[in-house]
Amino acid sequence: MSVLKQNIEPYVLAADASYLVVFKPPRLHSVPLHRVGQAQTKVSACPANSAPTSSRLEPHSSLLDWCAAQFTELRRVHGKHPWEGGVLHRLDYEVQGLILVARTQEALDALSAQQEAGLFIKDYTALSAPRAQLPGFPQPPSVYGASCVIESGFRPFGPGRKAVRPVVFPLTRMTGKHVKELALDQGKPYQTEIAETRDFGDYVQFTLRLRRGFRHQIRCHLAWLGYPILNDALYGGADTNGTLCLHAHAISFLKPDSGIRVSYSTAPKLNRRAL
Repeated sequence: MSVLKQNIEPYVLAADASYLVVFKPPRLHSVPLHRVGQAQTKVSACPANSAPTSSRLEPHSSLLDWCAAQFTELRRVHGKHPWEGGVLHRLDYEVQGLILVARTQEALDALSAQQEAGLFIKDYTALSAPRAQLPGFPQPPSVYGASCVIESGFRPFGPGRKAVRPVVFPLTRMTGKHVKELALDQGKPYQTEIAETRDFGDYVQFTLRLRRGFRHQIRCHLAWLGYPILNDALYGGADTNGTLCLHAHAISFLKPDSGIRVSYSTAPKLNRRAL
């Protein structure tokens, strides 16, 4: 039984003239894979602001495909990569939660500038089980807990370089090759804020915040601390026969047209019986 309940269908939480806030279920790509480009996928329509429906996604489609079938203007919005449409940020394939999608090019440009400035805030809930330090990780920070910030650069790791590992400062032990592979946040470490922890005995619940993020950042940082996320096989998480227990439950940003800060959230759905 999965510790973290999930919806199995995407749905639109909010539809503004300049953006959509959309829920992505687990095991769905945020945007089309690069190799399939912008090939459209036929999906059943779901009206804005509706609850999850029984409409089914075709194989190999993405959340952007699902959205663009209903809001065709999304195909005319292009960010850094054209196949990403107006999607402001991605969630990993196994992760569920809220994604912000711009409906106009002007909105995308304004929201992208917010991201660069660290004004676009994303909150997550994760469930983990304590475990010994995993291979390939440096010594973890000596002190951590609520109201703590974990920070590092990142480097590729493992077969196919599918995972990442933290790189700590100062960078005195890195060779020239590794320096080229090092990912930094505008020359500084990426930061994961631990806003709250709750201990349920066998499991620990984390509430985390990102202002700017890197691929697998939360997954890697929690594993580094010795708390890999449940059902995260890539980072050594315990298997509870469910989906990866990471939920992007809230986002906050400035409205492109007015500059007023708005927030959207979905309450994390925890299965207490599994705790």
